[in-house]
Amino acid sequence: PAPPPSKLDASVIPKVVDGSGDTPGPNHKEKIGRSWISAQLLSGVNPFLLDIRPPNEVVSGILPSAICLPQNSIQSKLSILPDKSERIVVYDQTGELGSPEIAQWLRDQGWSWARYLEGGFAEWVEQGEQTVTHPSIDDESHFRIGDEVNLEDGSRAFILTETDETIELWSADSGYLGFKSRDLIQQ
Repeated sequence: PAPPPSKLDASVIPKVVDGSGDTPGPNHKEKIGRSWISAQLLSGVNPFLLDIRPPNEVVSGILPSAICLPQNSIQSKLSILPDKSERIVVYDQTGELGSPEIAQWLRDQGWSWARYLEGGFAEWVEQGEQTVTHPSIDDESHFRIGDEVNLEDGSRAFILTETDETIELWSADSGYLGFKSRDLIQQ
């Protein structure tokens, strides 16, 4: 027999906004609601979340398990996406700054379950949902997401992620630059 359910902690149940039924459920054709995503995360299901905000906005936090890939950079990085039968949730700052268009573009490319997060990151934060930030790194040889750096060729770029060997970069002029050697960064 299955163990008895543990006591329900009502404080972790997503809040409904204005009693309106909150936001769209999983079967909506274009968008998905905050409460549905929150419930998925609380239940241990990590939907594929794609944050398309620029690095200077991402530094304030992201949704748990989100992948950061600013706006149109997604077109050059389709390999990071899950199988076309999986759900993808795209979000921006407000739900109106490119995420509907990116989600539509993904649906046009065959990801039929691509949706945008209604209300975006702003509503997520306003409703007290969990966000995560990249930890501060005290070692000066490391960068944080959103740091702007100078490259050897004189151009500037923003840090998306880093490893010991490489740094993932994005440029406002060129879009997604991919992973580059740390040696290309001028301190």
